[in-house]
Amino acid sequence: MMMNRKLKAVLCLLLCAVCCVQMLAVVFASGSDETAPEETRYTNIDSCACVCYISGLTLYASADLHAKRTMSLSITCELQKLKSGDYETIKTWSASDYDMEISWSDSRLINLFATYRIKVTYTAGAESVTLYDYA
Repeated sequence: MMMNRKLKAVLCLLLCAVCCVQMLAVVFASGSDETAPEETRYTNIDSCACVCYISGLTLYASADLHAKRTMSLSITCELQKLKSGDYETIKTWSASDYDMEISWSDSRLINLFATYRIKVTYTAGAESVTLYDYA
């Protein structure tokens, strides 16, 4: 008798868990089409990405640019620090090449009590895109 109650309780919990997962799947599936931004198509740029993160007292940053064909590529990265409500550039790096892809990465010691971001400008031929990533 006791085993029967425990089995019923476990089955009931499993059923509730499955229902919750199914409801979440429906919510996320229905909301994803409405909130997802339309993907921008570029003539020269195939893809670009940047990332920055803090580990210890060091901020690490990297950026990648992939073009649709071989051409002049450049990446300009600005490390920016939040001061009085505005971001101020404190360091600028750049890389360039004539190829289909280019990557850049670097690091810098930082103040852990400040807020940072990177501003990355990608250029492929005459086409430019700017992305931000926050540490």
